[in-house]
Amino acid sequence: MHQYAIWACAPAIALALLLCTRLRLAPPPHAAERVSSLDGLRGLLALGVFIHHSVVHYGFARTGLFWAPDSHFYAQLGDGSVKMFFMITGFLFVGKLLRARRAGITLDWQRLYASRLTRIFPLYWSAIAAMFVVIGVLTHFELRQDPGLLALHAVNWLELVVSTFPDLNGVVNTRYILAGVVWTLVVEWMFYMALPAIALCMGLRVSRRVLAISLLPALWLVVMLVFRTAWTIVVVAPFFGGALAAWIDARERSWKAWLQGPPAACAIVALLVLDVLLFPDGRNLFSLLLLAMAFIPIACGNTLFGLFSAKAVRNLGEMSYSIYLLHGLLLYVAFVLVIGPARTATLSPLQHWGVVTLLAPLLVLLCAFSFQRIERPGMAMAGRLAAWLEGLRAQRLCSASTSPAAARSNGPGR
Repeated sequence: MHQYAIWACAPAIALALLLCTRLRLAPPPHAAERVSSLDGLRGLLALGVFIHHSVVHYGFARTGLFWAPDSHFYAQLGDGSVKMFFMITGFLFVGKLLRARRAGITLDWQRLYASRLTRIFPLYWSAIAAMFVVIGVLTHFELRQDPGLLALHAVNWLELVVSTFPDLNGVVNTRYILAGVVWTLVVEWMFYMALPAIALCMGLRVSRRVLAISLLPALWLVVMLVFRTAWTIVVVAPFFGGALAAWIDARERSWKAWLQGPPAACAIVALLVLDVLLFPDGRNLFSLLLLAMAFIPIACGNTLFGLFSAKAVRNLGEMSYSIYLLHGLLLYVAFVLVIGPARTATLSPLQHWGVVTLLAPLLVLLCAFSFQRIERPGMAMAGRLAAWLEGLRAQRLCSASTSPAAARSNGPGR
């Protein structure tokens, strides 16, 4: 058996989906403002990233290099899936802006950012806390770094704006504990912060206070284009693919029947197969073009012959963020802490895939728990956080209006 055999991942995927049929996580297929095809796609993309990093760990144990596998299929499960995640984000949030413009309303930016904070950070901080524990185990809970520097590096991990994800307490390549996926959260945050500028370009009214939020991503984009031009273009381009899909979904109603039908589903399969055959990874603009062409019908409601609307796949999609963020931790604990690097390096491909197959249902159980106990309660706090922020803003406005300077300006003769 070869480690890159495509069929080798089938048992792990089958076990994960089988377990997902017993879960009750996803809302009804036609719940308000939900695109069930995207819910299902999100779940399969997250599972694909898990499979991708499972293969990466095979090489990591033998070479010490955390590199993409030398297989078009397994490499695209990582790179291609991340690019499609970015497309989903572009589709959903540009879609919000399009609906706001069509309705002639001003977007509630406070609620939008409150929802993003409560959606991302509770699970992210939980994952970072678990990573700190793993680092403690690796270093036998001994202090191996200057305490001040360690605290500074730990804070750098906890925020997602100017994070550089440094090594902690002498553990080389700390980022591999979470499979190196956290950089994508920084990119997503930059997109969220750029939304006011995007809204202004689309003709929506945006206050100067809100527009100021976009200054940081603009600076970030300029810096990244100067130092990592090709990488930045490939990373940013998928958001445009998602925005294009949102525009088509909002305007071209006459295309909907075709985009949701069997011919488009066949086209999706053909485009994805062609992408895997032609390109070794998703870091190519032509590869992104094929992925975007496959994504547009899915965003417009194509379920790929019912695959994306299946209960198991939609349950997987509901906990996709947990799968994406926690799968690396599970793989690292299994292969580095439990089995050990030396023993992992001696596993045959069949044995390695056997471990991955056993980890797949464990990952589903872990992520079902984290979704119910961390993600869902976090999302429920969005309204309260938005109300609290609004209260703070009202207090500031009230204080400003009753300040001595304001009182003088509103006094007699004014």
